[in-house]
Amino acid sequence: MSQSEHLALEQELLEFCRVPRSVGEIKKHLKLDTTIDAVRRHFINPLVDQARLKYTQPQHHAHASQRYINAEVKVTADMLADLKKTIRALPDDVGKDI
Repeated sequence: MSQSEHLALEQELLEFCRVPRSVGEIKKHLKLDTTIDAVRRHFINPLVDQARLKYTQPQHHAHASQRYINAEVKVTADMLADLKKTIRALPDDVGKDI
């Protein structure tokens, strides 16, 4: 992938993450044919390091319930309530760790 293609995907990811998104949602939206770990390593982690993307749950970096949001977006109480509903809907063995 060229540098310009990578930058275009980063911009698309940031726009997509104007609401909290999981790594799986990001991978699917960008139509990436790679692993979730590779998406984190090549896209999410660099954007977090650059403070352009942030975790919704900083204490659970790679957890299945983790969502990512564009750092320019202010997280609202409604967003947090929706995230809590999502967590409650997870299987007990996943949700109890959060």
